[in-house]
Amino acid sequence: MSRCLQALSDQVDAPPLEVLIPYDDTVKETAQLAARFPQFTFMPLGSLISTSTPKDAFEEHELFDRRRAEGMKAARGRFIAILEDRGAPKPDWARAMIDEHEKNEAAAAIGGGMENAAFTSMGRALFACDCGRYQVPFQEGEVEYASDLNICYTREALDSVRDLWAERYQETRVNWALRDSGKRLLLSSGPIIVHKRGPQKLSRVLGERMHWGRVFAIQRGERWTPARSLVAAAATVVLPAILLVRHTRAMKAKGWSNAELMSALPSFLMILPAWSLGEALGYLDAAFGTRRAFQNPKV
Repeated sequence: MSRCLQALSDQVDAPPLEVLIPYDDTVKETAQLAARFPQFTFMPLGSLISTSTPKDAFEEHELFDRRRAEGMKAARGRFIAILEDRGAPKPDWARAMIDEHEKNEAAAAIGGGMENAAFTSMGRALFACDCGRYQVPFQEGEVEYASDLNICYTREALDSVRDLWAERYQETRVNWALRDSGKRLLLSSGPIIVHKRGPQKLSRVLGERMHWGRVFAIQRGERWTPARSLVAAAATVVLPAILLVRHTRAMKAKGWSNAELMSALPSFLMILPAWSLGEALGYLDAAFGTRRAFQNPKV
């Protein structure tokens, strides 16, 4: 987290920034960070779950969503941006983001680009899966949704779909709703973050992939009929191969060398089946309504 906060401290020619860091009792060592960055607001949320740590990556994702929602409700600015601690904004990020909104006043949200700073096999593979479409160069302009690793909404746009994120913010649900209502989401290569994830246990990474795939599929499937969700669940049998081709082609187009792609291949072969299994479970959840508590939480 310190890498991201330091980068926010070092912004050049930035507008006035209100930086909010919501955290619950499962997040440790915030006192040191609060002392190091007294200009930022650390928001203690207390206990959001009954245990000291999340039982799995699915519950952890729910905590992410609830922290974001509390931060968004507390924000006072005209524009509300979301970053994660694994993404350090470049020194001109804030200025570039505001400049983009001023040039595109009709945009409900603007997403920025990303660069990779993790060069292990797993680091490359995770970046390609999570952020590959946002690595520059890419085609700028209107998009279906942008990543919550680097996005800035207008307050007016967020207020128009407040019922969808007031308890838990989920990027796809919010962004699709904005698009459905006729609002524009744009992607720009101006505001850039540098993405880097540290080493993690393989079991944690695979669990994360599975549960995050499940979250994505639930949100996608809730927009579909149960029959379509069941078809999508069955189709996940071939999804790992499809994703492997998609990601390697995309990264090749972004300028990755054959050596970089080969380095990432062993990790792709582990994480893509885990993600696909998660999608299968999520589509089944959506078809049979077994994750309604996640979709409509009671706090």
